[in-house]
Parts: sequence; structure tokens; C-alpha cells
Amino acid sequence: MQNYFEFYGLPIQLNLDLALLKQKFFEISRTFHPDLFANTTPSEQEEALQISTKNTVAYKTLSNENSRLEHVVQLYRIEKNEALPPAFLGQMMDLNEQIDEVTNDTRDDLVSEIMELKNAFYTEMFSLFEKFDESTEANKTSILLTLNQLHLKNKYLLRLNESLNTFAAE
Repeated sequence: MQNYFEFYGLPIQLNLDLALLKQKFFEISRTFHPDLFANTTPSEQEEALQISTKNTVAYKTLSNENSRLEHVVQLYRIEKNEALPPAFLGQMMDLNEQIDEVTNDTRDDLVSEIMELKNAFYTEMFSLFEKFDESTEANKTSILLTLNQLHLKNKYLLRLNESLNTFAAE
């Protein structure tokens, strides 16, 4: 497993300094851009291409809070528990039914309800990001387990949002 934090010389954190990340990305981009290696040996060209590709993937992964969280979960080898609480799943089923039956008159209320849920998840998620970054190694695993559950719940909400947007496009 590639450690993209290590690649950039950054500590493993969930609240990442995005300006510093961007700076590191551009430094590596300027140093290893494949065009700069056009007149070098094939092995040097290949190495530059590999580093440049890794740089792009690492930046995309770490610049987004959801993919960054997934990366940290993988780095810590957290056993992913895909089971979500029945009450949450019931709530998602109810919202799905409401989307299936949504009308132009009820759409705004449904959008507001989904946005409230998403905002609550993000508030809790970012609070746990801070807690993770400030905690000892011994506590990080339990925080990541909680964050993984939140991340799974957020995926449901993103799908609901997509379904609702599909309705709006019809």
C-alpha cells in the first residue's frame, strides 16, 4: 500500500493543510514532468512518468476529505465493517420512497431534509478529523472505525442526492 502522506513528506492527518499539499504537488510536478525527460534514457523517462503519475494520484486522493479518509483507513488496516445500524437503513429506505414519490411541491422539503442530514454528518466527521489528528496512536483506530461508519452513511446520502437530482432532470 502506497502511503501518499509519506510520498509528500507529510504527517498522516485528516485535517490536511491543502495549500501545503498543493505546494508539494507542484514541486514534484515541476521536477518530474515527463516532458523534462524527453532527452534522457528510457529508464529515466519511465521513472519520471511513474513519479508524475503517482504524484497526480496522491494529490487527487489527499485533496478530497472522503478519499483522504479512505486512504487513512487503508493505511491503518482498519477492518471495514460495512454493516450499518438498522434505524439508519430504515431512514434511508423512507427517504428513497419519498424520492420515488416526490413532486415539484415536495421536492424542496426533501432536499432540505437530506441537506440537514449531510450537514450533521460533515459536522461530526470534521470534529472526528480534529480528534484523530490530536489523539495518540492508541486512540486513532477507534476514531477511524467511527469515521468509517460515518463515511458509509454519507455514501448513502450522496446516492439519495443523486437520485433526487435525477428526478429534477426528468
